[in-house]
Amino acid sequence: MIAPNQDVVAALIVNEYRAQGGVTIDFPDDVSRARQKLFRFLDNKFDSEKYRNNVRELTPAILAVLPLEYRGHLVEQDSFMARLAEMEKELSEAKQAVILNAPRHQKLKEISEGIVSMFRVDPDLAGPLMAMVTTMLGAI
Repeated sequence: MIAPNQDVVAALIVNEYRAQGGVTIDFPDDVSRARQKLFRFLDNKFDSEKYRNNVRELTPAILAVLPLEYRGHLVEQDSFMARLAEMEKELSEAKQAVILNAPRHQKLKEISEGIVSMFRVDPDLAGPLMAMVTTMLGAI
């Protein structure tokens, strides 16, 4: 049995592909048949160059409908804004862990990830910042 989520994902990708002006790949209007065709390309069981080209053609549509938390894992985005967005996400998770009084190990994990994300925003400042923080912590 096919999970209904596959139909939803296929419909999102196919609709986005069409909205972006994609016409090279002809998908049937029936969602189940479109899903079969799409996942045949993605699975590529026969190592077909044509299927690889189809996936390349579909990549912008796939990325457009993919939730943000997964996009960064597929497409490396090493820009200031991407690092800033990652920092905001990590700091938000750290705050949430503290506010909700998460277990100690989870607080440590989230807070440390938040701290590391701040150092990554501007890698050139990581060394001087580490020295300043070490000095400040020595006074505690």
